[in-house]
Amino acid sequence: TVISAPAGKDWIRCRFVGGASVEIRSSEVKREELPGGYYVGDIVFSKVALADSEGTLAIGDRGSVIGPCPGDRGKILCRFAKHAWASMLHDQLDPELAGGYRIGDIVISKVDLDDSGAVLIGDRGTVVGAATVNGSEQLLCAFANHASASLFLDQVEHELPGGFRAGDIVLSRIDLKENSGFTLTIGDRGTVVGPSPVAGKIRIRFRGGYWYLYPCAVNREVPSRWHIGEAVISKIAKAEDEWTVAVGERGTVISAPAGKDWIRCRFVGGASVQIWSSQVKREELPGGYHVGDIVFSKVTLTDSEGTLAIGDRGSVIGAGPGDRGKILCRFAKHAWASMLPDQLDPELADGYRIGDIVISHTDLIDSGGTLLIGDRGTVVGALSVNGENQLLCEFVNYALASLSSDQVEQELPGGFRAGDIVLSKIDEKGNSGSTLAIGDRGTVLGPSSFNRAEKIRIRFRGGYWYLYPCAVN
Repeated sequence: TVISAPAGKDWIRCRFVGGASVEIRSSEVKREELPGGYYVGDIVFSKVALADSEGTLAIGDRGSVIGPCPGDRGKILCRFAKHAWASMLHDQLDPELAGGYRIGDIVISKVDLDDSGAVLIGDRGTVVGAATVNGSEQLLCAFANHASASLFLDQVEHELPGGFRAGDIVLSRIDLKENSGFTLTIGDRGTVVGPSPVAGKIRIRFRGGYWYLYPCAVNREVPSRWHIGEAVISKIAKAEDEWTVAVGERGTVISAPAGKDWIRCRFVGGASVQIWSSQVKREELPGGYHVGDIVFSKVTLTDSEGTLAIGDRGSVIGAGPGDRGKILCRFAKHAWASMLPDQLDPELADGYRIGDIVISHTDLIDSGGTLLIGDRGTVVGALSVNGENQLLCEFVNYALASLSSDQVEQELPGGFRAGDIVLSKIDEKGNSGSTLAIGDRGTVLGPSSFNRAEKIRIRFRGGYWYLYPCAVN
């Protein structure tokens, strides 16, 4: 163990297990490699939840390695914000890679690889590890046609949940108040900063501070902003130099200069041309999906890429490689899921989903039928009317009503509604260490992200809980 390290000197003093305390040159020792290849000082992220006498730990918490675990050389000792002495197995941790990347992150290639041509500008890949080449840190990325591409940080771009990229300007779609007193209101303008420690969310800087939000909580201020890697369809026939592009030809954005109204695209026929933004449209994937759409899995899946449960929330990242009838999606525990459209449910306006129960807030009597305030219906789809996203709802006496989200209210399991004040009927302890006692007072916020059909999300003083309706009054 180093016990003295004078600044500016090329020697240190170390105490060894045999009892010797000696002065030694830096070149004559090396840092001890801990289980999993970690070293003291490495930044790590927890892959598990933990609560013990030393503190609490949640999935995604960021910490640092502080040494080997005393008494168990197969474990690593880590310090986290809420757990200063966590003894961890190396497979319970994810390392922080160069540029703050993590294993499983989705990246967009900004270069064509000369060695094989298997990776082209705009291709989507997954970070699988790190490499050091001639002293420079690189990312190891798996692409559809290249299993292990080594790329510099400036050769890739991080694609965030919902298809967002760092620098995107967004507008809030929600009102929210944090325990710290910060408030967020509908219409507030912010800038996407990067990924969130919480899977599925993005980090956004608003005037009042930083927020970790799901993509559905914001809209792009400039919806037409293009990103490298987006799939497009040409709306025109175009000739440039020796290249020609046909109407309807599919391409990929390979350059999108900020502040310009033109982009450069590479089309399947080989053409690489500069084209006005208005002359292309985003490609529609099977089932009417687009890159960046939020989806929910309707199936379970386990394969070499990860696991997927019914109800898991993810985002569309492209067309299925090798199968144009499928869609490539990213989920928290499965970064590369190739799905059929009928294996997914889309997230609709204001977070609604197909199958949700709604209560009408409006009367509507016309050729479509009769709808009265208080009628119960079911969300069956979505529709865009004059640029506004609306819900298609089926009622007993009105077969297909197109309603804005402020014309309906969601009825939650047990007949609860958002805003209801409830009292706990149970004593419970969460994995994070938070506790719930009989009589605790809470506020219903909405549907649960887990088991949505049966549970509700409730905010109590100690945090958020997902409970069955029978657990509260």
